[in-house]
Amino acid sequence: MKGIPPHSNEAEIHVLGGVLIDNAIIADMGVTLEATDFYSTRHQVIWKGIEAVRVDNQEANVLTVWEWAQANRYDIRGEYLTELVDTVPGVRWVPSHARIVRDKARLRRAAALASNVHEDVMAGVVEAAAPYIEAFADDVRKLAQDTACNLFNRTPLSDMVADEFEALEERYKNPVDVSGYSTGYKDLDEVTLGIEQGEAWIIAARPNIGKSTLGMNICAHLARAGKASAFFSTE
Repeated sequence: MKGIPPHSNEAEIHVLGGVLIDNAIIADMGVTLEATDFYSTRHQVIWKGIEAVRVDNQEANVLTVWEWAQANRYDIRGEYLTELVDTVPGVRWVPSHARIVRDKARLRRAAALASNVHEDVMAGVVEAAAPYIEAFADDVRKLAQDTACNLFNRTPLSDMVADEFEALEERYKNPVDVSGYSTGYKDLDEVTLGIEQGEAWIIAARPNIGKSTLGMNICAHLARAGKASAFFSTE
């Protein structure tokens, strides 16, 4: 690829420095970062160190990450780790900076996919267009799916819990038999208050106990009530 790939060195510094100050901020970042999401090789190593130290049930701070780097023969200076911490005024902006790091990484991967296709086509190594294009489309779909999952994960856990408590308080003040769509099973509706928009239900049980039948009956009840429903099965 020509030019400098998209990245934000400032965002990477703020994320690393913020996490070294307070590891708990990782739970509120809203996205899951990997070492390869960082453009700087040095920053990739530091993130690997943070992950490794935390896996060992230790706090990832300047000292523990530096010791990990030394033990694994990585050239990471303790002064630079201290500089990362001193550069960050606090952890408040870490979630927004983490999203920047993640988005830049997705752009780099999208550019790499397109660049690889261009090189293969121009080099004449593509024998048949259809299967090659389908493979490329599959890679793009995976990248899009990964991005969509992280868009969902951007909501901090604290906000999700607060929303749930607000919903529970509203149900307590205004009790109803069913606030969503009825499943057709009275006992189930009493427990769940029906199917709400945006919910994902998981029906789990041992084999041959009626999970598929229950799912089909709920879909049939919704259809009879004039609601759109669809049932897919691999059986």
